[in-house]
Amino acid sequence: MRPLRLSLSLLFALAIAACGGGGSDSDGAGAAAATISGTVVKGPVAGATVQLHAVAVDGTRTLLEQTQSAGDGRYAFAVAPVAGAVLLVTASGGRYVDEPSGTSVPLALPLRAAVVWAGTAQRVSPTPFSEAAVRALEQAAAPDWSVPAVRAANTVVAGLASSRRANEAKAPA
Repeated sequence: MRPLRLSLSLLFALAIAACGGGGSDSDGAGAAAATISGTVVKGPVAGATVQLHAVAVDGTRTLLEQTQSAGDGRYAFAVAPVAGAVLLVTASGGRYVDEPSGTSVPLALPLRAAVVWAGTAQRVSPTPFSEAAVRALEQAAAPDWSVPAVRAANTVVAGLASSRRANEAKAPA
């Protein structure tokens, strides 16, 4: 169990570093469309197909845009959905460098991230941790993609990762 926790902690640290501070930022332009951007991370995933969906409370998805991630895993969408809408970013395909072996490997399973659209520029990075939050939403007894459910799933996963990092920091070397 300890190697799995250590691996998850390392993945979380990488995900946080790749987010560039995370959260949402205003683009200051006041344009009708704002930007959703981020980095596909399991190591930066180059050439992934990245899709942006609006998600209804029952989990029904509507494709809004699609793009490819760059060599460093970054992507961007110019979007204008309604503020407060639940959005899902899905990344599939592409390749990343496996850190233990140093070899380029294909992204075998999609990485997803669910967020509540703030209406301004927002960073959303699909990572193994954001994927865990999406799976929690999907495995509920009844599909619930409401704003509170999405926020709660993201908070639980972030809290688990944060408490694990805090425990490791306290452990003697």
